[in-house]
Amino acid sequence: MIGERLSELRKDMGLSQQEFGKLFNLSKRTISSYETDETEPPNHLIVEFARYFDVSTDYLLGTTKYPKPYCLKESSLFLPKSMPLAMKRELEGFLDYLCYKYRQSLETSNRK
Repeated sequence: MIGERLSELRKDMGLSQQEFGKLFNLSKRTISSYETDETEPPNHLIVEFARYFDVSTDYLLGTTKYPKPYCLKESSLFLPKSMPLAMKRELEGFLDYLCYKYRQSLETSNRK
């Protein structure tokens, strides 16, 4: 999944594999191997790529479909230990959706 996302983000920025590689002191061949999932970048590069593209590492790794980092929460939400795993996952998905929805509306209103 990381290869597909890297390729998509790189192309969206209008960068060739060689240009992208130069930004991180990597060869075109290395970028190509990442994009084809032949090899996986080390963790420190995944973090650097996420920062460069302004996306979350979760997005690069394919664990979420939302590119932007999660909402920062000022308080914690404590869930009952007895809550079923399926319910926790559904709640997490809903929170992700709300973060995405309200981030989109904030970005739109800031452009006006």
